[in-house]
Amino acid sequence: MFERAVDACDILKFSNERFSRDSELSQARGPLLVVRTMGADGLQARWKGRWSSFEPFVAPRVVDTAGAGDWCSVALLHVLAQKGAQGFGMVRKTDVERALRLGQALAALSCGFEGARGLMSAISSIDRVNRMLRNMVGGGGIFDDVEVIGARTPKVEICKLCSDAARTVGSGRRTRPA
Repeated sequence: MFERAVDACDILKFSNERFSRDSELSQARGPLLVVRTMGADGLQARWKGRWSSFEPFVAPRVVDTAGAGDWCSVALLHVLAQKGAQGFGMVRKTDVERALRLGQALAALSCGFEGARGLMSAISSIDRVNRMLRNMVGGGGIFDDVEVIGARTPKVEICKLCSDAARTVGSGRRTRPA
């Protein structure tokens, strides 16, 4: 069942801490994008059959590394799933690289806060997170002229399961899909 799930996914992200560098996951042919995170050693990604290595960002401070991988995943989905599942097939290499670098930057930034949600709890302003990310990369580069994270992100249906998960609860408010 696990092999079938791996072959059916579009993005496969795994950590060297859980699976060795020579793991069969590295050889999986089904996913369009395979990401192998290596903690302080950065990450490697395979897009369209070619592996690329990405140097890590240095965390401004390290309090807790819990959740860093989740923040990396969030950034990948934020950048690459803007147009839903069908749009993922049209993603360019530069989009993948931008998503990975944003993921690494958010992961490094999250290490400065306690707990997996520490970054989210400690910083209430999206503008502040964007400033911190820009400062982390020297004020320029891929984060210079764009709002990295923000309320202006369009909401798209990624899959039918996600739209089915949004349901009305007793108070009449809608819940967000998980």
